[in-house]
Amino acid sequence: MDKNLIAKNLNKNVEVVTQSFDNYGIEVVSYGFCKINEETGRLNLLVEIEDESGFGLEHDLQLKVNLYDEDGDIIYSDIEYIYADDFDGYDTIDFYLNEDGLAFNIARSKIYVTK
Repeated sequence: MDKNLIAKNLNKNVEVVTQSFDNYGIEVVSYGFCKINEETGRLNLLVEIEDESGFGLEHDLQLKVNLYDEDGDIIYSDIEYIYADDFDGYDTIDFYLNEDGLAFNIARSKIYVTK
């Protein structure tokens, strides 16, 4: 399968849990699956975030992504950290989803943030 078609299908089935972002005054501006390896099925997910409040972050946050198969089972989960001291109000977080076959088995994804 063509990697552009895979990315297009994956991007259509992403849920951003906006309530979790609202709790911390940040929002997801954009996201996208990319760097898909057609042989191994490994890929990346870019998540672009910005500070809605204008006051910055009070504490460090964890940006998380869950990936689900067609049965609704979690098949992969990953965390990237957003450090309050380093966050200037805008950033792009790069998730390296390095598990063989992953790109071919994702039916939907969920992006959310926690402390």
